[in-house]
Amino acid sequence: MHKSSCLCDLAAALDHRKGIPPWEQLKDLILELEFYREGLSGRPSLIVANKIDEAGAEEVCDELKRRVPGIPIFPVCAVLEEGIPELKDGLRRLVNGEELYRLNLDCLVLD
Repeated sequence: MHKSSCLCDLAAALDHRKGIPPWEQLKDLILELEFYREGLSGRPSLIVANKIDEAGAEEVCDELKRRVPGIPIFPVCAVLEEGIPELKDGLRRLVNGEELYRLNLDCLVLD
């Protein structure tokens, strides 16, 4: 069974930036995957929430966790390698089939 991980940018919409909030990034990714091949977004998944080191990103990550309940979210700072050991452990569990969480539009709380 194929697995996937979704990468979100926590800092995209901080401080009135014109980026897309991470829950909207996920929605767009799910729609793109389904457009490419129906059922593709239903593979076991986890979410990587990058740029946790940015000011205000922890609050955005908390909001992301509220809006995507039941899916493992791994906050990381790729540049500083923060959260990477936890992410590696989560990826190992995903690949080994120990955790089979599925991301779909029904599990997203958009508003």
